Amino acid sequence: MRVYRPSVEGVPSMPTSLMLEKDRCWMGTDRGGLYCLRNSVLGIVVNDTDRRERVRAIVKDERSRILFTTDKATRRVTMEHERAQLENIRFYEPRSGNGIQDASAMKTLAIAPGGKVLASAFAIAELIDTVGHPTFVTRPSWSPENARIYCLLPEGPDRLCMK
Repeated sequence: MRVYRPSVEGVPSMPTSLMLEKDRCWMGTDRGGLYCLRNSVLGIVVNDTDRRERVRAIVKDERSRILFTTDKATRRVTMEHERAQLENIRFYEPRSGNGIQDASAMKTLAIAPGGKVLASAFAIAELIDTVGHPTFVTRPSWSPENARIYCLLPEGPDRLCMK
């Protein structure tokens, strides 16, 4: 195991989340940065910002795209020829009357059985690829009353564990 310290060896800020794969490790920072460690080389995927913007969760979808959520936004990264293509993900809550907003309120991400990408905050939302932008859409039956969901774990085809 190797320890990467902030401001040393190319990591300018504190790691706040990790996603391990067989041949690499994805790391999010407290400044919204996304890094990939592969074969002892640490690569920058998304640069850190100059403000506090913790990466809260990182997941990989069925098409090998990386999704991550921060205090300020939720994004999807598609790697093309070693370059990262970034998409902002929007949020739609039909009952709120506010329509489509940015997905800054997301607390965690999860991949459900069957490959669905889910996010949580005050409700659980499913990622839908819409024209122009991917969007998280909530369902009324997935919304607990007056509770924020910080942890979302798929337990089976039709079961979720929420904390």
